[in-house]
Amino acid sequence: MVIQDSGRPLAPEPLYLRALEICEKTLGPDHPLTAHIVNSLATLYDESNMSSKAEPLFLRAISASEKASGTENTNLATYLNNLANLYIKKHQYSKAEPLCGRALAIRENRLGPNHPTVAESLMTQAELSRGQKHYSQAEALYTRADSIQEKSLGPNNPTLAVTLRRWALLLRQAHRKEEAIRLEARAQAISARPW
Repeated sequence: MVIQDSGRPLAPEPLYLRALEICEKTLGPDHPLTAHIVNSLATLYDESNMSSKAEPLFLRAISASEKASGTENTNLATYLNNLANLYIKKHQYSKAEPLCGRALAIRENRLGPNHPTVAESLMTQAELSRGQKHYSQAEALYTRADSIQEKSLGPNNPTLAVTLRRWALLLRQAHRKEEAIRLEARAQAISARPW
């Protein structure tokens, strides 16, 4: 994660901007590589808590991806999911909801229901449901994401630890402390393993 430091420019920002300029000139504004760089720059801003800069770039990446590769490509699903996560962080759930559903549908259709990136979309939907205090719906989504990740990535993958921690947070919000503690312990055991 990149954190903005007292108003100074983000270290990778000039590199992304230069790469974007080159891609726009040589490949055009709607080329898949241009869309990828725009999404990467948006992600940098989002991770640096600069959502006002990130949002228009995510929207641009989505538009470029649709123009270049159609409305059912997996890169598009990633950009939709990223924008949905930004809206969830901003508690703009009505904006996030259709993006979550669309990203999940694309990934399930293109990659199958048990692909690890489907689990990523399920996690985003679970976070949306958790934010809306739809705890049983969120738990079902975490359960499915956990199952997919265990089968596809293995029971000790660090990605699974992230899922378990978020699921534990949900359980704590739902006043199910003992269950949360078990998931947190499982996540900690995964994180403690050497890679």
